[in-house]
Amino acid sequence: TPTLAGYFQNEPYFDMESVEVYRGPQGTFVGKNAAGGAVFINTNDPHLDELDGSVELGGGDYGSLEATGIVNIPMGETAALRLGYRHAERDHFYDAITGVYTGHPGEVDNNSYRLGLLWQPSDNFSTTLKVDYHDLDFGGNPTTVFGQEPLGVVEQYANFAYTDESTRAVLDLQYKFANGITLSSLTGYQDI
Repeated sequence: TPTLAGYFQNEPYFDMESVEVYRGPQGTFVGKNAAGGAVFINTNDPHLDELDGSVELGGGDYGSLEATGIVNIPMGETAALRLGYRHAERDHFYDAITGVYTGHPGEVDNNSYRLGLLWQPSDNFSTTLKVDYHDLDFGGNPTTVFGQEPLGVVEQYANFAYTDESTRAVLDLQYKFANGITLSSLTGYQDI
């Protein structure tokens, strides 16, 4: 599903299957806005094989904490569910933030959720639905006078925020004929 160009850098990437880079222009296959090429970032689909999952944890300076959890759950012989969650948080980098300000400048609190459903009633037909929800709070960007000393001390006198909230849904229907030709329908919805 297409995404806004500026949002490409903020959305967290987790449970990835592949990344495909196509040099431009790619207008024939992905639309007129792909004059410089296209990048396809593909997440893992649910699968019928087995129950599996993964957990990934990380931490660092400034109270950094990252956690990702993925689980794939087969539901009988024709359906599967895949759930994913990603969290990232971090404190600000500044020595001191003073002034009359709101928010939490430079502090990050990001949460992303993914739901995938697979229904494959036969070898010829399958449908995959993926829904992503992102609630990304980057805390806002502190502002100060350029060259003010000390650089690690910020006086913030403005109301500010830096948040992104998005929902994306993709429905992929595929039917494979006996002669090997596949009929495919890909439908997407996005609200940012």
